[in-house]
Amino acid sequence: MARMTPDEIEAILRTPLIASIATIKPDGSPHVTPVWFLYDDAAVQVAVSSTSVKARNVRSNPQVSLSILDGGDHSRWVQVNGPAALTKEGVSDVVRAMWRSYTEGDGWEESAEKVLRDIDFILISVTPVNVLGIIGE
Repeated sequence: MARMTPDEIEAILRTPLIASIATIKPDGSPHVTPVWFLYDDAAVQVAVSSTSVKARNVRSNPQVSLSILDGGDHSRWVQVNGPAALTKEGVSDVVRAMWRSYTEGDGWEESAEKVLRDIDFILISVTPVNVLGIIGE
C-alpha cells in the first residue's frame, strides 16, 4: 500500500462521494452510517437530523471518523479523524450545496428546499486532526 499525496487527498474530499461516518454510542460501541459530506478547507460538514443517533452521539462524545472510498478506484480511500461540533450556523447553505453537488440534473433546488422544510438539520462539523489517504495494491 502507498500513501496519497495531499493533492490526491484533497481531490477526494472535494468529490461528491459517500462517506461512512463513525460516531461513538454511549455504551462505547461504534455507530457507522453512510452520509453525504462537504469539505470546506477547515472542516468536513455532514448535515443530519438534529434528533439523529449521529447527533446524539456527537453530543456525548465528539470524536468521529469518516472513511471515504474513491468512487472511480475502489483501491483508494481517505480517512478523516477528529473532534466534531454541532452547529446550526450555515446549515441551509450547506444542505443546498450538498444537494447541488450530489444530485444530477435540474430540480435539485426544489428538492433541497423540500428537505429543508421537512427535516430539522444540524451540522456535524469535523475538524480534521488526522487525515490518511491510502492507495491499495
